[in-house]
Amino acid sequence: MNETAKVDALGQSSNATGTVTTAPASPRTPEYYEDAREAAKFLRIQRRTVLQMARDGVIPAHPLGDGRRKLWRFLSSELDEWMRDRVNSARRPCSPNWRNMQ
Repeated sequence: MNETAKVDALGQSSNATGTVTTAPASPRTPEYYEDAREAAKFLRIQRRTVLQMARDGVIPAHPLGDGRRKLWRFLSSELDEWMRDRVNSARRPCSPNWRNMQ
């Protein structure tokens, strides 16, 4: 092993000057597409409602197929971001006692 740089078990390396650098993080795990049933479970609404919202372009969805009947797939991260963008905290504060504040 080279005397100027040593790597420990945590992936950190130190050189002759004593500075410590960290190894690059491992690549992110891939996110898998979900079907309408799993998306409905995530959003806590009916599967048919999820499919209708996907057809209407209300929620982020990925259609598979070119014909009239499509398979719809969803990413949880996109659905989560869509839900978070819909929150209007100025209108309705996130507090258990929001009625007392009016």
